[in-house]
Amino acid sequence: MLRILSVFAIAALMYGCGSSDSSKSAATLDMHTWEVVQIGAEGLELVPEEARPTFKFDSKTMKVSGSTGCNTYSGGYDLDLTGMRFGPAAVTKKACPEMTIETAFLDAMSKTVKVDFDNSMLKLIDASGLELLEAVPQSK
Repeated sequence: MLRILSVFAIAALMYGCGSSDSSKSAATLDMHTWEVVQIGAEGLELVPEEARPTFKFDSKTMKVSGSTGCNTYSGGYDLDLTGMRFGPAAVTKKACPEMTIETAFLDAMSKTVKVDFDNSMLKLIDASGLELLEAVPQSK
C-alpha cells in the first residue's frame, strides 16, 4: 500500500513541477494569452486578430476565459495526467455578423480530452486523437 501511495506522490510531484520537461507544467498555460490560429483544417491567418478566439488560463483557480472571436466566455477546466476537459462556459450573447468561428471554437472546446502544449504552441485534441485547434501566444 505504501509503495502505491509513493508512486502516486512521485507522479503528482513530477506533474506539479513539470517533471524533467518543465515546458509541460500547468504554469506554462498561464504564461500567455493564447490566440487560436487554426480550427480543424481551417487556418485563421486571414481573420483579423481581434476576431480570433483566445484562451487565458489560471491554474490556481482552474478557470479559463477569453474571446470566442465575437463574444467573451469564462468557465472551468480540469487538467491532470490523463488529459484536459473544459466545463460548461458562460458566454455573452452579442450578435455578430459571422458566427462560424465562434461555433467551431466552442465545439472544439466541448470535444477536448487532451492538450499538447509548450511555450510556443497549444493544441486541443479529441478522444480519437484528432487535433481540434492550434493556438500560439498572443503577440500583444
